[in-house]
Amino acid sequence: MQTSPLQTVIPDIIIGSGYGVIPGIPNNVREVTDSDPCGNRFADISNVSWMLQLDNSNLLMNNELGTGVSDGAAANLGELYIINNNGVQQDYFNLTSKGLGGPVYFCKYGGNIYVACYGNWKVPNTAGIYVFSQNKNIETGTAYQSLGFSTMTPPASNIHMIDIFTPTGGSSSTFLLAVDLGSKCIYKITPGNVNFNTKVYDFGTLFPRHFVQIPNTNYIALITERGNAGTPQTLVMILEYNSTTNNFSLKTKIDLGNEFVDTKKILKGITGAEIKYVNNNIYVTVRGYVEPYKNWKTLPANGLFVKLVFDGTALKIVSYVGVGKDPRYFTIKDNFAYVANHLGIDPYNQSNPNPGDISIIDINNMNLVPISLKPGNIYPVFILLK
Repeated sequence: MQTSPLQTVIPDIIIGSGYGVIPGIPNNVREVTDSDPCGNRFADISNVSWMLQLDNSNLLMNNELGTGVSDGAAANLGELYIINNNGVQQDYFNLTSKGLGGPVYFCKYGGNIYVACYGNWKVPNTAGIYVFSQNKNIETGTAYQSLGFSTMTPPASNIHMIDIFTPTGGSSSTFLLAVDLGSKCIYKITPGNVNFNTKVYDFGTLFPRHFVQIPNTNYIALITERGNAGTPQTLVMILEYNSTTNNFSLKTKIDLGNEFVDTKKILKGITGAEIKYVNNNIYVTVRGYVEPYKNWKTLPANGLFVKLVFDGTALKIVSYVGVGKDPRYFTIKDNFAYVANHLGIDPYNQSNPNPGDISIIDINNMNLVPISLKPGNIYPVFILLK
């Protein structure tokens, strides 16, 4: 049974927009409320693919792409902004001067902010981690480049995520895990001593993206973005940490490409996007394509929001629901999921992509709520609950 729109409360959210250009329309951050679902302009920052609530008054935002590269010279490879709750800029820093680019993920721990930097594909050796004190200006931080530690040929490194992991049992202390999509591995990062010497899992031919720790266990649930070109290898994996050997091992996995491309034939191509663990369930977004995924130029089709369960031994798909094109980040509140459809549900126009929208899903019955939430002419990629 479909859920009535009247039963759904649109929470106060801030939506970051990126990776798109509509002629004459600025690419900005918008605030959406129940009384104003179309949204108001919150901040004039482009390509905001990640946000973090620093405290009761301030948010950290990125401009993942910066202003790009001109004539082979690094103009601006990525920016960080601190914005207060009224949308007013409090601090700003261009990461290029520190030799890093492409900030894509933030983690707050021990009074410091850790920024995962994907790097810039036109300027080598700009991936890594940037660390700054929450009580100081962003520019006072320290950069740690990761490419020099790559074992790939040719060398490749793209730090896509950094977040907290707290082992259970034994005497191991909390540490950080940095996911390197380019080198296809996870590094263990000790707070206060950032380096890339300790690799705790190697993914072989898979490109890892994001993970979440299953509470009060030594497990993480991780989604891979893809495998080698042309292979539908988007996996959800359960990895288990062993404090004695100081590494992770594979507990179980499920290939969503095999499920949705090969078997059910719902999608023709697939890559993974985001993953969360809520109330004993795993939720992921997967992106669809008009053909098997080859590279970033592969044309998008509508994607899926998928619910899985891990019973301690195996992973099982519980249910799934269709969403828009290029679904990316999502958030969950009060049994509703809010999915950022970067390119929306309307037919795709490569020369001038349509602005995106937000899918709202009742996660109890995995039904799409029949509310059209289009927060202005933007390309949603991140949603922050206020």
